[in-house]
Amino acid sequence: MATDTGISGVLTDGTGVSKFTVPKVIKDFIADALLGASAGLVTANILSVPTDSAQATIALLAVANAVIHAGYRAVLKWAQT
Repeated sequence: MATDTGISGVLTDGTGVSKFTVPKVIKDFIADALLGASAGLVTANILSVPTDSAQATIALLAVANAVIHAGYRAVLKWAQT
């Protein structure tokens, strides 16, 4: 089996779309959620721990959005296997 050098290989173990395994999906989900959350926080200009409720709400929504997107992509990856 050839190693996947595309986007599937970047977030997985390098085998691309392969047999569904729980550790692979968990690893992909965590990496995707962390990358998405950090990008969302920077986009919302949250660069430190929020001190007021408005910034805390924005930060929470950015992280929640990243987790939802990561879950959606994990389900899509599972559906491709």
